[in-house]
Amino acid sequence: MLKFIDLAFILIIIPWRMIPLAKSRGLSPMEWTLVAIGAWIPTSLVVAITYAFVQSFGALNLGWSVDTLRKGMLLARLIGILCSFMVYELLRRRLVSKPFASPSLPPPPNGELS
Repeated sequence: MLKFIDLAFILIIIPWRMIPLAKSRGLSPMEWTLVAIGAWIPTSLVVAITYAFVQSFGALNLGWSVDTLRKGMLLARLIGILCSFMVYELLRRRLVSKPFASPSLPPPPNGELS
């Protein structure tokens, strides 16, 4: 179930929210979407790798049971999704803070500025 939440964010929610924001600011929607996805995936991987080390230490040195490891995996996936969402939200806020693209005006006739 939690894997589908990751996929839903990567394939649907991130592009759906980033494309209009980038377009309204005159920036590349594809670039900002890929940056957000590129931040989401490594964040999830860092949390998963950290949990793998904690799991190995707990199983070898603390004698954790299989049930404890399953509950820990669920907790690690939730933490991974929350951390990834926080990184995505920071990128989205950075994009929101950029100024809107101003429409280009045609040059004044005869070079006058009036």
